[in-house]
Amino acid sequence: MSQYLKPFELTLRCLGPVFIGSGEKRTPKEYVASTSMVYFPDMERLYADVAAQGKSESFEEFMMNTGKAQPDERFNEWIAENGVKVSPKNHGGYGVKIGSIVPGRAHRGRDGQMIQEQRQLNDIHSFIKDVLGNPYVPGSSVKGMLRSIYLQSLVHQRTAQPVRVPGHQTREHRQYGERFERKELRKSGRPNTRPQDAVNDLFQAIRVTDSPGLRTSDLLICQKMDVNVHGKPDGLPLFRECLAPGTSISLRVVVDTSPTARGGWPAGERFLETLSDTVAFVNKARYAEYAAKYWDDDPQFGPIVYLGGGAGYRSKTFVTQQDDMAKVLDAQFPKIKHVAKTRDLGVSPLVLKLTKIGDKYYEMGQCELSIRRAE
Repeated sequence: MSQYLKPFELTLRCLGPVFIGSGEKRTPKEYVASTSMVYFPDMERLYADVAAQGKSESFEEFMMNTGKAQPDERFNEWIAENGVKVSPKNHGGYGVKIGSIVPGRAHRGRDGQMIQEQRQLNDIHSFIKDVLGNPYVPGSSVKGMLRSIYLQSLVHQRTAQPVRVPGHQTREHRQYGERFERKELRKSGRPNTRPQDAVNDLFQAIRVTDSPGLRTSDLLICQKMDVNVHGKPDGLPLFRECLAPGTSISLRVVVDTSPTARGGWPAGERFLETLSDTVAFVNKARYAEYAAKYWDDDPQFGPIVYLGGGAGYRSKTFVTQQDDMAKVLDAQFPKIKHVAKTRDLGVSPLVLKLTKIGDKYYEMGQCELSIRRAE
C-alpha cells in the first residue's frame, strides 16, 4: 500500500435499530405475518407452486386487485381462502421478527370523544441487500455520517460565535448550509479547477468500504414512533426492516494523506485517529442531554453516533441553536408551530425518534463507534 494511504478498521455496534433503505417496500400482499414474525417468500417460487396447483388466476387477481379481489386483502387471507401452505422449505425467502406495535397517540375526534388508533402492519420498507440477498451497510452511508460528524464538531467548537441560520425560508437554510460546507471542505485547490468544485472536497481523500454481508436473522421489523417531552409515545403507521440492536458492523476506512493539491488530506489521518473523541464531543454537545429530556434519565455520553434513516433531524444537519432548528422545521412543516413550542418546552425537534422492542424503547439509528489502525 502507498505510504500515503492509511487504513483503519471502524466498528459500529447497534444500540438501537438501524435502517438503510433499498428504496423498495413490501406490501401486505407479499408477506405472511404472524404475531411475532413476518415471512417474505420468494415470489417467483411461490407463483410457480401456485400455478402448479391451478390457482394462478386467483393469485393474479389478488395481486393486481382485479376480479373479486379486494385492494386491502392481505396475503394471509388469500392463502387461507385458497388452501395454499407457504413455507421457507418450499418457497425460499426469509423470516424477520417483529418488534412491538404501539397504537397512535390518543386525540379528540370531531364528536369530542377520545380516539386512539390501533396499528397493524402495512407496507414494510426494505433494508438494502447485496446480490445474495444479505443485508449490508454501504460505505457511502458511513462516509456521509463521518462528514456530518466532522462539520458538527467544527460548529460546536465555536462556543464564542455559534453558527446561526439566517432567514425563514427552506431555500435560504439550504443555501447557507451549502456555503458553509464549501467553505470548510472545498480546500484541496487542485490544478485547473475552481475552488467550489466537488473535486476539491477534502473527503474525496477518504474511502469507506461496504460492510461484509450480514444475516437476515440480524433484521427486525420496527415501527416508526415519536415520543414527546412528556413521555407520550405516538405509534405511526410506518414499518421498516432494520438491523437489530446488538448487531456489529465492520468497515474499512482508508485516508489518502498525500498533499491536498494531489487529492489527499494530510490532516485526515488525525481526524480518524481521534474520531472516537470527536464523536464523544459531538454526542455530548448535540444529542445526549437533548435525548435525556425525553427519557427522564441521565444523559448517555460516549462515542455514540446516529446512522441511517429515521434517526432524526439532529443527525442530518449542523445547526447548533435550538431556536434555529425550530425556524428550519417551521419552514418545512408550517402547520406545527415549532418556534413557539420550542420556547415553551425547551427542546427542538419536538419529538424523539424511537421504536419499541418488547417492553423497551430504543433510539433509531443509535450506534457505539470504535476505530483502530489496520494493517
